[in-house]
Amino acid sequence: MCRATLLLTALALLAAPVETEAQDRPDYRAARMPVVYLGANFVAAEAVGDFSNYVNDGYGGEFWARMPLDESDWISLRADFGFVVYGYQSDPVCMAPPIGCMIQVDLTTTNNIVYGGIGPEFAITGVFARLYLNGTLGFSYLFTTSSLSDGSGDDFGDTNHLGDGVFSSKVGGGAEFRVKGGRVPLYIDLGVSYHHNGVAEFLTKGDIVNHADGSITIYPNRDEANLLTFRIGMTIGIPRGDDDEGRRR
Repeated sequence: MCRATLLLTALALLAAPVETEAQDRPDYRAARMPVVYLGANFVAAEAVGDFSNYVNDGYGGEFWARMPLDESDWISLRADFGFVVYGYQSDPVCMAPPIGCMIQVDLTTTNNIVYGGIGPEFAITGVFARLYLNGTLGFSYLFTTSSLSDGSGDDFGDTNHLGDGVFSSKVGGGAEFRVKGGRVPLYIDLGVSYHHNGVAEFLTKGDIVNHADGSITIYPNRDEANLLTFRIGMTIGIPRGDDDEGRRR
C-alpha cells in the first residue's frame, strides 16, 4: 500500500502546476479529439491481503482502449486486457530412456493471471496532462502451466495443471503526460489499480510435487487473490476520419 500512496502523491504533485485549457476553444478541441485512444503498459503486481501469504510480486503487460463519450473528454468508456506472471520456475530435466541425460531440456512452470474488463473513466484534462479515475467489471483467470523447451525457443508438451475463472472488478487512477500533440497525440501513462478477484483456486511454487514413478500430486490453494498493479506505458490517439472531422466542424 505504501508504494501506491507514494505513486498517487507523486502524480498529484506533477499535475498540480498544469493549467486547464481555455474554455473558449471547445470547437477546436472537438475537431482535434481522437475517436479512440489505445495504450500498452508494463505492469508490476503486488499481492495484497490473504494473497500476500502465498505470493510476493509479479510482472506482466496490459493493453487497453478508451473511447471518449463527450467533447470535453470528461467521461470515456474503457476496456482493458492484461496478464500477470506471479510465479516462474525453470529446471533442466533429462529425456526419457533410452536417451536419458544425453539430452537435457528445460521444464518451465509459470503461474499466471489473465484479466479483462470494461467500464467508465472520468478525467480532468489539462494542456499537458490528464488525471483520471476508472473502474471496470470483468473476469480474472488464474492458471498454472508447464512446458518443455529445447533451447531453440520452441516450447512443447504444454500442460495446464489448474485453472479457475472468477468474476472480478478493478478500480484505479493515474495520469497521462503529453509528449506529442497534433492529430495523433502521444502520452506517457503512469497509474495504479486495485484488482478485486475474490476467492479463487490457484497454485504457487511447491504446490506440484513430482514422484519417482513419474506421477505428480497437486495441492491447490483456495483463498482471496487480490492484487495491486503499478503501470507505466504509452498512449496514442487514433484520429478521426476526414468525413467525421468535417461534419463536426
